[in-house]
Amino acid sequence: MPRLAACLATFALLLGSGCSWWGPDFVQQRQFERVPFVDRLAIVPFYPSSRLTRAAGSEGPSAADAAAFVTRLVTEMAVPRVPVIPSSDVELAFTGSGQVIPRQDPEVAAALVAKKFGADAVLLGQVHRYREREGSAVGSMRPASVEFTVTLYDAPSGRRMWTATFSH
Repeated sequence: MPRLAACLATFALLLGSGCSWWGPDFVQQRQFERVPFVDRLAIVPFYPSSRLTRAAGSEGPSAADAAAFVTRLVTEMAVPRVPVIPSSDVELAFTGSGQVIPRQDPEVAAALVAKKFGADAVLLGQVHRYREREGSAVGSMRPASVEFTVTLYDAPSGRRMWTATFSH
């Protein structure tokens, strides 16, 4: 039974060392409550912030595609450390029951994932910046850039336990 706090620390280290372009750039990290043992983590599809939506232009991915990419990346990094209910399953659970995905309502998300999947925790995220690298093999005109916030909530209560903002 992995300890989620250790998983999150490993997740942070993985962001810093596993992908060369991410770098260990924590802007902010805060633990609100003692993080309990977690047997199953559900990930709600991340959503683009209004800043990302305004910045999304005709070139590169749309804000929704950028948010989906960051969601997949976070999911893949968490999978080896704790059993994860992927965002696609969480999305199907909500849409299948005629509900909108509660990306900004952790209490609703936490209650549903605890009931449907037996999850102990739910991770919600918001993508603030996403820019693909521009240039050639010789050099870069604009480097890749990403910023997102993830928040861990207890399920089924929806109490906020941990939050971090990553930027590079």
